[in-house]
Amino acid sequence: MIKKLFSVLIIAVVMVIPTSASSKGKNASPKSLLIMGDSISTGYGLENYDLDKSKTSCYANLLAKEFSLTDTYKNTAVDGMTSAELLDNLNLKKYDDYIKNSDVIIVSIGGNDAMDLLSEAFIKAVGLPESSSIFDLQNVDFGDSQVYKNLVAFVASGEWTAVKEQIIRDYESNFKKITTKVYELNPHAVVIYQNVYNPFSGVKDLALVANITDTVIEKINEIISNNCAASSGDSTTKYEFVDVYSAFNLQSSSFTNISDFDIHPNAEGHKKIYELCKNVISESPQNFSDTSSGEITPAIAAADSSEVITSESNSDSAIDNKSTKNNNARTALFISASAFAAVGIAFVSFITVKKRKAQTKNI
Repeated sequence: MIKKLFSVLIIAVVMVIPTSASSKGKNASPKSLLIMGDSISTGYGLENYDLDKSKTSCYANLLAKEFSLTDTYKNTAVDGMTSAELLDNLNLKKYDDYIKNSDVIIVSIGGNDAMDLLSEAFIKAVGLPESSSIFDLQNVDFGDSQVYKNLVAFVASGEWTAVKEQIIRDYESNFKKITTKVYELNPHAVVIYQNVYNPFSGVKDLALVANITDTVIEKINEIISNNCAASSGDSTTKYEFVDVYSAFNLQSSSFTNISDFDIHPNAEGHKKIYELCKNVISESPQNFSDTSSGEITPAIAAADSSEVITSESNSDSAIDNKSTKNNNARTALFISASAFAAVGIAFVSFITVKKRKAQTKNI
């Protein structure tokens, strides 16, 4: 009798003690990884980017290497993508198979929404016609101090407030729909949303620019963090949140290529994002062996990010050209008056180089 009771107690104890596979921080490694979003995730500006994106040290590639993923790692991010364009692709089911078969999904979206707003303010501030695009800024005399004064005046106006509020409303609507669609397709995946960093934060002579940018980015980040927080409350968490903004705050010179008039993360910046995402994945209570099959069909694994579309074109080549040029045009905006002339030179150089690259692709 005593022997029997002892055996029952041992079984009960074993059942109560959590196994290493299901304990927080002790989960199995993810078997598949999907990246969605913009140029923060493509590795734009890194070494080897123009030669072979899979060879760059972008945070996505670092994560794939960390978890020994090859065929089950897919990066669908597109340079210049906005939240509206990502939502369009989700509505057209461009990512359905990827999402359904991924253990971990990481999304970076919102930076271009912010930069589009800032570029619109710049166009208005320098007095260009309303029909002007971001590319028309290459003809602006950035050395003119009046341009700087006009920008300051515009940001202080009610018109700027109205434009900003509209962009924020659109982004909030898009983001909520994006998170909902991803969760509906795969409620078991660990889904991580990055917030947006300020590329001008902590850069000498750019305090005004950083403050203007923060008025937009803070609102976008509030939407991201609130949605992720609202997804918690029961036994599961629908979305995880990575605070890139705080990690990069006052350290843009160290973590971005801003010294070369490029707002994108440098190798150190990508390493930081990699560490942030890795920590969230490692600490997730999710047992990856119980989620997706970890298998991505050969057809999906071989797909190229150029298959996705933007809201302005259904042509793959036009999409690639437009996204690449838009992405680079955004990088040289909103530098202080003392740096306007240099930014103008860099801005024109970026567009010239990218136009040449786009023409080469179409030959």
